[in-house]
Parts: sequence; structure tokens; C-alpha cells
Amino acid sequence: SMQRLSIITQNVDGLHDKARTTSVIDLHGRTDTLICTTCGHRSCRNAFHDQLETFNKEWLSDVRKEAQTVDETRDDLRPDGDANIATEDYTSIRIPACSQNHTHTSGHCDGFLKPDVVFFGDTVPKERVQECYDA
Repeated sequence: SMQRLSIITQNVDGLHDKARTTSVIDLHGRTDTLICTTCGHRSCRNAFHDQLETFNKEWLSDVRKEAQTVDETRDDLRPDGDANIATEDYTSIRIPACSQNHTHTSGHCDGFLKPDVVFFGDTVPKERVQECYDA
């Protein structure tokens, strides 16, 4: 059988997909995907951000108003995607949970969602390591 060339990348930005590269193994995962820390379900990060914004419209509006009164010349969004926020009150923020349906409990998982990436100090999932060896 013919062997296929695979690319194993530590990039987490999905640029190989955008370049239409086939057979890519994202060793450290992808930032455009979330994983539930309870059930392992993967979901779209953009959909999560849309839901986060919907849940917190009033809070975001208040923060934007504060930013305008504090310093209109300040650039709130930093190059790394983080933002400078003038408020320290985060008590009213609602964070979307995993909405994966589980037939055995007849309800939603409600687990915590995080970016599907290997952070410093974490380990690469065994299945992904095996996929690299197989490639």
C-alpha cells in the first residue's frame, strides 16, 4: 500500500487547514474548538463566544460605557486577543456550559468548556500521540 505524507504540527491556529493541507495532525489541539472537561464533547468556539455575548449583553454594554469614560484613546483589544477591561466586577457574568445531550441521564451535561489545546504542563492525549506514531 502507498504511504501518505502527514504533517504533525504544534500550531493551534488551524492555518494548515486554511491552506487546504491534508493529513494534518494538530499535536497540541486547536483554538477554534472547545472540549468539555466532563464528557469530552467538542464544539465550535465561535458559537460559544456568540452565546457568551448573548448571555452577557448588559454586562458588555456597561463595560463598553466605562471604557469610553475612562480613556477614549486607549486601545482595549491587545494583539494577543486579550482585552483591557476597566471593571473588576465579574459576578453577573454567565458562562455557557456544555449542552451535549446524554441519553442515560435524559439531560444536558452542563460541564465546563475550555479550548481544546494542550496547555503548558498538560499532556498530549495518548490517542493523538499514537496517531503521530502511526503516521
